[in-house]
Amino acid sequence: METTIETLRDITIIKIEGDIDWGDETEIQNTVKDLIYRNNSKIIIDFGELNYFSSSTIGIFINLHKIAKKMYTQIVFANLSDFALKLFVTSKLDSLFIIKDSVKEAVESFNQ
Repeated sequence: METTIETLRDITIIKIEGDIDWGDETEIQNTVKDLIYRNNSKIIIDFGELNYFSSSTIGIFINLHKIAKKMYTQIVFANLSDFALKLFVTSKLDSLFIIKDSVKEAVESFNQ
């Protein structure tokens, strides 16, 4: 797994590439938590190049959502694969998370 962090105006975009394995979950959690605690109030997680993640990764995202909410940070997921989107919908987490088809749509959602 590789992550790239970019900033577009006041929005932080985290691009995840490859597979999120068990050991990578901690890295993702720490990266996002660090951004939240450094007052990044708008975060996009780009799944466009993500090949695989386990159901335990969903638990990490739920935890990050709780932290973000307490810190008045909004996290938007973008570019979910069909597999990832199905996992979110099946587990009814699509009602908890903001999910957009592209990074462009995610960026635009902050401006509404």
